[in-house]
Amino acid sequence: GRLSEARRDYIRAALLAPNKHVWPYIGIGVIALKCHDLGEAEMAYQLACQLKHGCVEAHCGLARVYLLQKRYEAAASTYATALRLEPDNLVAIAGLFQLCRQTGRFLSVIEPLKGYLKKHPDDMLILSYLAFAYLRNNQPKVAVVLTERIQELEAAVAHLVPDMNNVRGL
Repeated sequence: GRLSEARRDYIRAALLAPNKHVWPYIGIGVIALKCHDLGEAEMAYQLACQLKHGCVEAHCGLARVYLLQKRYEAAASTYATALRLEPDNLVAIAGLFQLCRQTGRFLSVIEPLKGYLKKHPDDMLILSYLAFAYLRNNQPKVAVVLTERIQELEAAVAHLVPDMNNVRGL
């Protein structure tokens, strides 16, 4: 809860080892986002991306900034870069899905969602994202099939959730 102190410490770390470590810039970006300082967040994440192009966290942070700034093409491109680096990164996938919800263009999120589900076929959240994307992309039959799969998975795990009426001592 002491964001200004944390920000100061991250800036100090960045100054002590300039262009050596990406984590101080990521920290500055996270704090700037929490403080709604999109300019500082953008600068910090851009520096992190330049310092280590393969840093998925930096690309996701920068894409989030672009999304909040309503710079949708830049956000889409930056999320795509993050997904090229790490195809099953949930932060990038969720961010891209959020972008698609804001723009109404769901075609770009279908392939990353399907790719993630190849490795994690029972992820109900991603299945629901994909069902929604297909529904919005005028493919309701596919959306129904995915929704049925979600219902099957929910039924399969329902026995794992305790019945609160039968739990004693709470």
